[in-house]
Amino acid sequence: MNRPKQYAIDAAKEITIAAMSSTENAAPWMCAENVAEFFEAVYNKILEIAEDVHKTEG
Repeated sequence: MNRPKQYAIDAAKEITIAAMSSTENAAPWMCAENVAEFFEAVYNKILEIAEDVHKTEG
């Protein structure tokens, strides 16, 4: 796995955990499908940014 992908997975995981840990926001969307969609959206955006940064640094 390349560096931007690993970074995106780690960051998306932490953001998803933090979002689910918030008692104010977690309850309405905590079903597995919604959590998976949230994780995927966060992962894709972070990966897009990380790959752009990696291209400019490399």
